[in-house]
Amino acid sequence: MSTQQLSEYIIKNLKKGYTIDSLRFSLVSQGYTKITVENAIDLANKSLAKEIPAIRERPEIVYKV
Repeated sequence: MSTQQLSEYIIKNLKKGYTIDSLRFSLVSQGYTKITVENAIDLANKSLAKEIPAIRERPEIVYKV
């Protein structure tokens, strides 16, 4: 499985509710190297960060007394 495929697997399971730590442990237990798993997690984080909409305007804070 390539790093891209591992990244997609991680994203899919994060959306199901699994934690990064449990996925990391599971993948290393299945025989993937720690470096490969960490690279896939980094790729997944970057991919998920692109999905988050950017804040375009500053929020206005109003104090009422």
